[in-house]
Amino acid sequence: MYLIFGGNYSFIFNNQKIKKIDRLLFLRVNAEAAGNMLEVAENLTGAKTDGAIIFWVSHLHQYVRSDMDLRYNSFLNDG
Repeated sequence: MYLIFGGNYSFIFNNQKIKKIDRLLFLRVNAEAAGNMLEVAENLTGAKTDGAIIFWVSHLHQYVRSDMDLRYNSFLNDG
C-alpha cells in the first residue's frame, strides 16, 4: 500500500459564453505535487530513507505532474 499526500491547482479560461463570437477558446491547466513536505520533515529529523519514508507501515513517495488542454474553435460560415 502506498500513501501520497499532496495538493493540486487548476486554472480554466473559457470564452464560449461571452456574447456570440466567431472564435472560441478553452484552456485548462492542471498542476499537482505530492510528498514534498514529507521530504522537508525527513530533512528536519535527520532520518535517511533512500527516497521513501515509512509511515504507519506504508511507503510515502513524491511526484510532480501537470497537464494542459487547449481548444480553439473557429466557425467557417454562419450556416
